[in-house]
Amino acid sequence: PDVTPVASAFNLAACKLGLRGVTIVVSSGDDGAFRYPQVATPIDRCRIAPSFPSSSPFVTSVGATQGPEKGEPETGASLDSNGAFSSGGGFSKIFARPRYQESAVSNYVNTQAGAYPNNIPTRNRAYPDVSVLGMNYLFFNNGSKLRGSGTSVSAPVFAGLVTLANNARKELGKKPLGFLNPALYAAPRDHFNDIKKGNNYCPRTGKCCETGYKASEGWDAVTGLGSPRFDKLKPYLVGLP
Repeated sequence: PDVTPVASAFNLAACKLGLRGVTIVVSSGDDGAFRYPQVATPIDRCRIAPSFPSSSPFVTSVGATQGPEKGEPETGASLDSNGAFSSGGGFSKIFARPRYQESAVSNYVNTQAGAYPNNIPTRNRAYPDVSVLGMNYLFFNNGSKLRGSGTSVSAPVFAGLVTLANNARKELGKKPLGFLNPALYAAPRDHFNDIKKGNNYCPRTGKCCETGYKASEGWDAVTGLGSPRFDKLKPYLVGLP
């Protein structure tokens, strides 16, 4: 499909903001590899559909993990493993794969061939870029104490980590990071916890589907590069020019 005017306008604005030092962080969604009921009927609720603007090549897409909140190993957040939701991820239908993620995504595509339908445009922009724990956060709303989960939690947490890195850069007289993805994909792999278990086969409603994506070694379409090890990622980001 062709790039829509709305998508083109968004990407242009995102590019301008990145050049001005703004990092755009977007949640990857809570419907796994799908967007039911937004773009599907109950009959084709298992039709794989990428999320926008998370699939834009000019934003940092953040997925979610689960496990540590229960003292268990970290995996991709999924309804298939008793999670509250399934972390979104997949491949754009309209944006080409950016050069910064060529190596990481090619490895996933080459090793996961046959694990998803043949008509998936695996040469296109892939998301998420990273993931953060997205389960069981405590927050307050109008004075009431609540708990919540989702990529709408993990994304702002990651944005907060970027802000801490920018604060440290400011103290050194450096500019803010701006568009972050090339630096993330160029970072040493040990700056992330590699999440190798989990899948996004399950939409938010109804039964799980037979298709979707699985977590694996390296970048994957469930957790991206993995969850950041901030003790290593922060010095790396602060040290960039």
